[in-house]
Amino acid sequence: MDMTHWRLELIVEPPVIKPIESVLTQCGVSGWTVLPALSGSGHNGAWSRKGQIIDVSQRHILVTILTHDQWSAVKTALAPVIEDNIAFASLSPAALAFKD
Repeated sequence: MDMTHWRLELIVEPPVIKPIESVLTQCGVSGWTVLPALSGSGHNGAWSRKGQIIDVSQRHILVTILTHDQWSAVKTALAPVIEDNIAFASLSPAALAFKD
């Protein structure tokens, strides 16, 4: 298995998704997935989508697989996009089971 890739997961507020997708595109990333987060808890306490009409306290999860070079570029370009927003980022080594 090829261990030269990274899995990046971001949990962010919906308005930040489009700017993040722009960063990924500019850095040569060709694929990612955005999922709705249903509920959770963080240092600001618990939150949930249940009963919400607007997306003010909703979160989305963006997942992508990056090469080492892509990660270096994404990390630099992404910092100013998420620094003033509620965001959580996780990076872990990724073994690709199948080639794209």
